[in-house]
Amino acid sequence: MEQSVKSLFDLYLSCSDLAPSSVAIKRRAGRLFFELFGDMEPGKVTYSHAEGFRNRLAKNGRSRSTANIYFANFAPFFSWLVKSGHIRSNPFSQVKRFIVEEKDRPPYTPDEVSRMMMVSDERWQAMICLGLCSMRRSEILNLVVRDIYFDKEYIVISSKQDSKTTWRWQPKNHITGAIVPCPEVVELPETTIFLHQILMKICDGRAVQPYVFIPPRWYEKNMFKAASGTLTFEERLNPCGNFSRDFTRVLKRASVVPRRFHDLRATIATYMAGHLSLTKTQGIMRHRSPQTTTRYYVRHDRERLAAEGTKIVKNFMLHNVP
Repeated sequence: MEQSVKSLFDLYLSCSDLAPSSVAIKRRAGRLFFELFGDMEPGKVTYSHAEGFRNRLAKNGRSRSTANIYFANFAPFFSWLVKSGHIRSNPFSQVKRFIVEEKDRPPYTPDEVSRMMMVSDERWQAMICLGLCSMRRSEILNLVVRDIYFDKEYIVISSKQDSKTTWRWQPKNHITGAIVPCPEVVELPETTIFLHQILMKICDGRAVQPYVFIPPRWYEKNMFKAASGTLTFEERLNPCGNFSRDFTRVLKRASVVPRRFHDLRATIATYMAGHLSLTKTQGIMRHRSPQTTTRYYVRHDRERLAAEGTKIVKNFMLHNVP
C-alpha cells in the first residue's frame, strides 16, 4: 500500500538537514494542510488542493505575508516527493504566492533610542543596546553569564543543551560560536548607557540561574517544562512570553511609533552599511548571503534619497538642457 502524504511528510522532515526553526514552521504549515484536506495518497493531491491551501492560509486572521511564509515552507515537500519518485509532477509548482506590498519599516533614530532608554529600567536598557549590537531576541533571551566577555567587549552566541540549569536551544542558521560586539559604553544624543556596568549588575544577581535576562519565575517555569519534555520550540526561542508586550509598552512610554524589537537589528545594519563594506556588514549581522542583508535589513532614509535624487535631476537638467 502506498504511503500517505502525512507519513511521507514526517519522513521528509526526519531526513532533512533543517534548522529547528524551519522544522517548526513546516510542521505548522503541514498541520494546516491536513486539517483542511485530511490525509490522502500523494498522487491524489492536485493543483486545486495547492491553490485552495494557499487561499485558505490567507483567512482566519492571517495576513497574505504570513500565508506566503506557510506556503513557501510546505511547497518544497512536494518537490521532494517528485525527486524521491513518489509523484510524477508537483501540484504546487504552478501556484504563485500572493503579491504583498512591502511594509515601510524605517530604522529607529538616535533620538528615538534615547527616549526608549530614558523610560526603561536597566534590564530593558541592556536588551535594547544588545539589539543595536545586532543580537536577535532569542539570542538575548538565551544569553548566559559565561557568554559575555567583558575584557574583550564581545558576546559569543553559543548553543545550549538540556541540563540541570539550561534548556536546549540552537542559534539561527546553526551558527554557534559567532561573536557580536558588546561595547562598554553606548553614547546616545541625550544619555549615556554604561552597558558593561549594567550587565555586571544583572549577572551578579543571577546566583541561582545562568540566564541573564530571564526573570526567576519564567526560569523556574521553563526548567520545569524542559525537565518534563514539554518546553516547545517557540518557548525556547522566546522563553519570556511577555517580551513583545513589554517592549510595546516601552515604545508607548517613549512616544515612539510602534515597531518590532527586531528592527533594532535593521537600524544598526543600515548604519553599518553606510560605513562598512557589504561583506563586513553581512559578517556582523551573521547572514549567510549578502542579499539577505541588503533586502531585509538595510533600510534607506527616504528623505535623504529624495534629496540626492533631486540633486542629480537638477545637475542633469543644468548640463543637458540646451
